[in-house]
Amino acid sequence: MAEIKWIKLDTSLFDNRKIKQIRTLPEGDSLVVIWLQLMCLAGTVNDFGKIYFTDEIPYTDQMMATAFGEPLTTVQLALTTFEKFGMIDIIDDIIYIRNWEKYQAVEGMEKVREQTRKRVANYREKQKQLSCNVTVTQRNALDIDKDKELDIEKEKEDLTELINKKGGTADYSQTFWYFEDEFKRPLSQLESERILGYIKEYGEEETLDALRNASIEKKVKWPYIEAILRNSREEREG
Repeated sequence: MAEIKWIKLDTSLFDNRKIKQIRTLPEGDSLVVIWLQLMCLAGTVNDFGKIYFTDEIPYTDQMMATAFGEPLTTVQLALTTFEKFGMIDIIDDIIYIRNWEKYQAVEGMEKVREQTRKRVANYREKQKQLSCNVTVTQRNALDIDKDKELDIEKEKEDLTELINKKGGTADYSQTFWYFEDEFKRPLSQLESERILGYIKEYGEEETLDALRNASIEKKVKWPYIEAILRNSREEREG
């Protein structure tokens, strides 16, 4: 994304309980400065709170020490502290500022989310249509369609059986179809159980929202989806 020149800072930043705790640590004030530098860097990258050198190259500890003008050990202590305090996530060597929307409004996010919601609705409608009988004029085409319908119904029966075994309901199946659509492949049983766990812990809508956000950021990976779910819960609970 394009570079921007500002981030939002709360005037009560130094009253924040985490910042207060950090300042009591050895080199605490330096850690706070590094926190501000991280937020500025995330604002410069302007990619939903992600921090990287290029799309292919993440920042290493040494690269950040050079960029911030801080000793390597201080940068390492800062990252460890911020992760421990739930201020950042580090996934596949990429740093993510948690609750980034507090520090920067992302233009167009709601519009993209609405488009994604419509896409989900269209996808669900297509799934319903697959269960309808289709009349075709050619015998070969009819046989192929019947085979496809049998495969789809078998997949639905297997998934419904798994959901029922785990204490869910068949209504959850639409969520699983959407995950398969995003991953571009059938899900394994372990992956299906993982999704069911998300639904039971966070709710179906929160689970779908996490996948939508991961799709928007082109980061459809399990660790990132889990990070979004955790962040959403922490934000709701304050």
